[in-house]
Amino acid sequence: MRMPSIFVGHGTPMNAISNNKYTEKWRDIGDLFKPKGIIMISAHWFTNQTLTQENEHPEKINDMYGFPDKLYEMDYSPNGSLTLSREIKESLGEEVKIDNSWGIDHGAWAVLVHMYPKADIPLVQLSVNGSKTPQEQFILGQKIAHLRDKGFMIIASGNIVHNLSMIRSQSEPAYPWAVLFDDYIEEAIVHRHYEKCIHYLDFGQVAKLSVPSPDHYYPLLTLLGSVNEDDQVTVFNKDYELSSLSMTSYIFN
Repeated sequence: MRMPSIFVGHGTPMNAISNNKYTEKWRDIGDLFKPKGIIMISAHWFTNQTLTQENEHPEKINDMYGFPDKLYEMDYSPNGSLTLSREIKESLGEEVKIDNSWGIDHGAWAVLVHMYPKADIPLVQLSVNGSKTPQEQFILGQKIAHLRDKGFMIIASGNIVHNLSMIRSQSEPAYPWAVLFDDYIEEAIVHRHYEKCIHYLDFGQVAKLSVPSPDHYYPLLTLLGSVNEDDQVTVFNKDYELSSLSMTSYIFN
């Protein structure tokens, strides 16, 4: 059974210990799909080369600061998968290197603790190579797309709009530019105009405000590369946090 490709807007790490409309949808997805393993492309493993793991027991990384103790004390410890690591290496060849110094960061565990709370699905992270162009991010996704047909789920975790320098009270509405960019990308995805997503900077100042750094946006491009022509797209969690974070997410299956 082909597994889906999913882009998740992960938002604040506090979602890991919260019950809200976002986490409810993550739980629903976990109830629907039981993959052999997960390839996780998290914005928080942002590197200058393409890296993956070959670790049977990767550790949870608390890669955030200033949050309640409960968040740091939370455990999420799925196994790795040497089989999936080998599949990734065979798919990417010399392009990918092994780095076991990284574990499971909050871009992964904040979502998966709801999606698969028993931590019973093996997990291998694949880094976001910041030295690649947007087009190359997309091509990388094409190279691993076939793994979906082998029972592996591809999840990309980031935020389409992610501008921490402009966050404000949760009671404030989203900035107009954030909504404009989020809607622009949604329309491109729904109509499969992926070139607009790749060339997102063509949208001008709105794009620069929404994506001041590519770390949270590039996972989307790799995810889009892994999409098949016959996949149906579902948009979920379309909402905003702190005015300048988009939670909008997509599932392709």
